[in-house]
Amino acid sequence: MKDDKQDWVERILKRYRLGDEYTRQQALLLWPALVGENISRLTRPQRLRDGTLWIEVASHTLSHELTYMKDAYIAKLNTALEEDVIRDIRFVPGSFTPRRPLKLKALPEEERETAQSLFSDLADTKLRRGFERLYLTQRRREETLLAAGATRCEGCGTVFFGSGRLCPGCWYGGIEADRPTR
Repeated sequence: MKDDKQDWVERILKRYRLGDEYTRQQALLLWPALVGENISRLTRPQRLRDGTLWIEVASHTLSHELTYMKDAYIAKLNTALEEDVIRDIRFVPGSFTPRRPLKLKALPEEERETAQSLFSDLADTKLRRGFERLYLTQRRREETLLAAGATRCEGCGTVFFGSGRLCPGCWYGGIEADRPTR
């Protein structure tokens, strides 16, 4: 018999049809770590639709070169996702300036313990590990952005680059009723 927390999480994912979206977001988040820093700064995962992962790349030449590695990337992504979600990868030349890579900060061991504790009640091992990985990736991302000069929004807690105490979503969305000065 499933415990209440796992049942609740599964009901939420099913009710709002988030299971597929959760998998898609994981695939997009995993891309930079799987391809490494050099390729990551020249590519941008765009979307996952019908088993095809669309990756924007800095040039036609890079698109051609990455096509030779496509099968290896598909295998790595499917292994990391623990299911065969990706059937194809399309490398599409785009027009963007390659970004300077931010090296994700390492987290103290306490964060891993926190993640395990937060999701320990989920009986489904795959779901529990997925949430733990998602939590740890998000925490590493937040700490990296904060170290690079980002700010934590006082309204919703998201980490953003910009001035003021509120992120653009809270500021324009009216989450703060009296909207203090940014």
